[in-house]
Amino acid sequence: MVISDNSKSAIDALLQSVMKDWEKLHDPYPNILYHYTSAEGLLGILSNKNFHLTDLRYVNDFSELQYSRELIESRLTARLEDSKVLSGAERQFINGNRHSFDPFQFSNAVYSMSFCEEGNLLSQWRGYRRGGGGYALGIDFFHALRLLDKPCSLRKIVYNRQDQLNYIDLLIDRFLTTLRAEFENDGQNQADDFMREMSEAFSRAVGELIFCFKHPDFVEEREWRLVHFARFKPTTDRNSQSPEFRTFEGNVIPYAIVSFDRAIEVSRDDSFGYGFPIVELMIGPTISAELNLDSVTALILSMNPDISPNIRQSGIPLRWL
Repeated sequence: MVISDNSKSAIDALLQSVMKDWEKLHDPYPNILYHYTSAEGLLGILSNKNFHLTDLRYVNDFSELQYSRELIESRLTARLEDSKVLSGAERQFINGNRHSFDPFQFSNAVYSMSFCEEGNLLSQWRGYRRGGGGYALGIDFFHALRLLDKPCSLRKIVYNRQDQLNYIDLLIDRFLTTLRAEFENDGQNQADDFMREMSEAFSRAVGELIFCFKHPDFVEEREWRLVHFARFKPTTDRNSQSPEFRTFEGNVIPYAIVSFDRAIEVSRDDSFGYGFPIVELMIGPTISAELNLDSVTALILSMNPDISPNIRQSGIPLRWL
């Protein structure tokens, strides 16, 4: 049985409302966000004028996602154990989702690239010391975000545990409220189909929480993520978006290429009034800082010769790494 139009509309309205409120958390975003990278990574980004966003299921530290999953599961379990007024449908919904919610099912994929509010963090530079030194590429997304060749969003990472719990509880409340209202109407006649649609909607909504929550100990990172959502169903949809692939420590990693070439192009045309999106470049602690300053200046000027590149050197002594 297909659920009624009224029930379908209720689920759509719920998702739209949840996402509208969730997006308020991520707006406005900082004037400049920094991406830390190696010399090879910097050259690849600037030479090709694109970002490589990695499929979040293949992040280097899987515990990032596991932390959020366990937190969400614990709140669903607590709701089931603490409340004595849940209806049978509400208990069924929570029981059916607390161990099985999965934002990556239904052929959904989320690609992400990490940025930071701070462009000169010692903890970040330490990650690149064996490679000779790192770079922090400062991007102004005010215009650039709209000029990317794929739809992307900026998402702020939430580190405060109480905030995380509050977001989860509010999301559960809103889904249970909709569930309750629909079953008071004609939900009993479409229980299985409606519950299935609600569970899929819950997975999509909770997926945002999963990749935006991190353990409080990582708060120094002050991370934001540039994310792109895609559906990949090559066997049934020939127009689905196929990722690119690279290797890392014996693994095959899917990623999406997001070009900012258009943002560079319009910055060269005064009629648009858009600034150059790369507003700052920080050179991390390295032995050859002066030589690197000359080379990266020439590289950025090759992209737009009419600007004055804002390139700085980290004042953190190399010996501190």
